[in-house]
Amino acid sequence: MALQWDWKEDKCGVLTIQYKNMKTKRWRTADITLYQGNALLIMLDEYKKDGEDYYNMWNFFVDEKHMNNCLGLSAGHNENIFDTPTLKLKKLRLQKSKNGYTNKIVKAFKKAMPDLEIEVVM
Repeated sequence: MALQWDWKEDKCGVLTIQYKNMKTKRWRTADITLYQGNALLIMLDEYKKDGEDYYNMWNFFVDEKHMNNCLGLSAGHNENIFDTPTLKLKKLRLQKSKNGYTNKIVKAFKKAMPDLEIEVVM
């Protein structure tokens, strides 16, 4: 399945992360832009370079099962890929009117990461 999204219509939130820069050994903060598109959640690292817009696919959840596997909530998948020595999630902000899976996403993240700040807006 090829991931597809509309840059304006499918934008549904922001995930604020902290990651350790392996070269400098310093912690950095970044905002990952969230889209729904044809998946449960698409996560893009968007940035500008020399006046041009760029993005990197940071992560995605195809469906609820895939999300639960990634968050370590499924049988046989007990490792949360977002909670590592070099990566920490700080805040999840979702726009409910732009993502029909908001309730499922919030429930899973609360279960996997009880200390994560979560904000849902209409």
